[in-house]
Amino acid sequence: LYQLSERLGIDPNNIFALTQNKKLKYVENVKCVIKDCLKQKQYKELYEIVKKEKNENNFQSTEDKQFLIWHEAIAIFMVDKSIKTA
Repeated sequence: LYQLSERLGIDPNNIFALTQNKKLKYVENVKCVIKDCLKQKQYKELYEIVKKEKNENNFQSTEDKQFLIWHEAIAIFMVDKSIKTA
């Protein structure tokens, strides 16, 4: 990354900030989709999205990870009707 920024003649911190910004936007967009699935009671789709995102590791902060876990539990409960699994 440093060599790339050097060749382009830009500050490496700008590239890092840009990638972080895109990641934050991605996470916020996924959160909106998850909330919409919940609102529309599309629990199977909700579960699939959460499962995929947990494997992708885009949700890095503790708050974001908790968001995924919480919505995964809701989806599992609504699809499987299992309190224990949720």
